[in-house]
Amino acid sequence: MIMEKVQSSNIAAVGYDEEARELHIQFHSGGTYAYKAVPRVMYQAMMELERKQGGSVGKFYHANIKKQFEGVKVEEKVEAHE
Repeated sequence: MIMEKVQSSNIAAVGYDEEARELHIQFHSGGTYAYKAVPRVMYQAMMELERKQGGSVGKFYHANIKKQFEGVKVEEKVEAHE
């Protein structure tokens, strides 16, 4: 899966696994979490915010992902791309 770097004080990169319907979030702290059963449209909305000036990926994550979907820490190292 390709992880895309994002501009956020808390989140380093974001990726989406189509088959598993998992949103992967890599934090600057080093941890990566997989959020299960996340619709692709949520990932697309998050990345659209990233492309817009003034959009906040972190705020979107806290408002729409963190408490609404089950997150599991992923042990594997994920490399982020720009």
